[in-house]
This record gives sequence, C-alpha cells and structure tokens, in this order.
Amino acid sequence: MSALLVQGTDLVEISISGSALELRESTIAFAELISTVETNHQAADAVESIRELRKLEKFVEYSRTQVKRPVLDLGAVIDLKAREFVAPVTEQVVRLNCLVDKFNRQKEAERQQAERSRILAIQQEQKKEQERLAAIALEQAKAQQRAKDAAALEKLLAAPDAAPLIDAEAQRLAFEAAAKADIERKAAEAAYRAATTAVIVATAPAIGAATPAGVSVRREPKFRVTDALALARNAPELVTITPKAREITAVLRIAGEFDGDREIHAGLIGWWEDRTVVR
Repeated sequence: MSALLVQGTDLVEISISGSALELRESTIAFAELISTVETNHQAADAVESIRELRKLEKFVEYSRTQVKRPVLDLGAVIDLKAREFVAPVTEQVVRLNCLVDKFNRQKEAERQQAERSRILAIQQEQKKEQERLAAIALEQAKAQQRAKDAAALEKLLAAPDAAPLIDAEAQRLAFEAAAKADIERKAAEAAYRAATTAVIVATAPAIGAATPAGVSVRREPKFRVTDALALARNAPELVTITPKAREITAVLRIAGEFDGDREIHAGLIGWWEDRTVVR
C-alpha cells in the first residue's frame, strides 16, 4: 500500500537523439586524428578540437538540465502532496505528545511530593524513637547515679565522727551528681543528633512514576558549543575543521601574484601556477 500514486512512469523512455550521437562520433573522430602536437598547425588543430569537445559537453549539460526540469518539478509536486497529506497527522502527533508530556510531568510531581512526604514521615518516626530512647537512657543514668549517691552517703553517715563532714560531703555529692547528669544529658543529646543526621531515607519501597502502556520516558544528552576554538584545542577529536577553498582562493587573488611558496596565514601556504585554458 502506498499513500502517494504516480502513474504513467512506465511509459517514459530516456534515450539519446540520433543527431547528438552523430555529432559526438564526428567530434571524437576528429580528436582521434590528433596523436601528437609538434607544430603550430597541429597545436591549432588540437585547440580547435578541444573547443568542439567542450561545446558538445556544454550542449549535453544544457539538454540534461532542460529534460530534467519537469522531473524535478514533478518531485517538488510529490513532496508538496506528501507534506499536505501528513500535516494534520503531524499536528495530532505533536498535540498528543504535549498531552502525554504534561501527564508525565504531573505524575512525576505527584511522585516527588509523595516521596517527600514518605521521607518526612520516616524522619519524624525516627526522631520520636530517638527521643524516647534518649529519655530512657537519661532516666537510667539518673537512677544509677542516685543509687551511687545514696550508697556513698549511707557509708559516710555510718563512719565514726562523721557528723561535722555530713553537710560538706552532701553538697559535694550533690554537685557531682548534677555535673554527671548534665554530662549524660549532653551525651544523650549528641547521640540523638548523630542518629537523626544519619537517617537512611531509603528504608521503605520507593513510589514509581506511573506512565501509560507503550510510553517510556528517557533522558537524552544535549549539548551547546560555546567556544569552538577552545573545544578544538582541548578535544580535537570532537571538532571537524574544513578549509574553505573558495575563500582561500579569494584571499590569494587579493594578495596578488608572487613566485614560490608564501605563508599567507599561520597554517596556510599559497602559491601561483600556470594552467592552460582553451576558450
């Protein structure tokens, strides 16, 4: 099945006219008579033969362009018909792609929001757990210290002649207990901060982005060259440098004729040489 139909092409026949064939054979036959150029007469004959051969080349080239013009015009019509036919199809493809992209962006935003909420919930739960464990540890440390203080005080009271030292020793023990409790509290807080800082947010399964069947989202690399010369210096394998023959020739013509080789620019050597031209 083909969307475009071109009919009648099997009736087209491409051939060379008989007069053109005769002209070619006679022109070549005259050229083949010249085997050497050793005299002025032979040189004149060779130049005349070259003129006739060139005229035949130009005649055939002109005929080729004239005959091919309707074919090129037909190709342009075919291209136009194809573009006109596919234009509404392409419009729908673009429109639907925009809708799918919008849908994917919305789903991705929802996924990211859900992921942020999930991570926040995990962090809050871990924070509560760390606070609970820190409170338990602190209470246990206080209980242990109180037991030690009570035992020390009981031993002090049981000693002979301990009455004058009771008040001073009690104050010292109270001060030490408060200092130890403060140190333990700070240690528990530091442990809590370290634990909450090192929260691993990937403890629950991630929420995947929803995409319709048959549609995939992929990331593609793009680039923009900001300095082609710098890129060529640092990574020449990524840049193609092509001399502009027409512009270089124009520069040489402006510079004028000179003998031998001459450096026109850094990396550019030019010279003049003779070429025989038959008009």
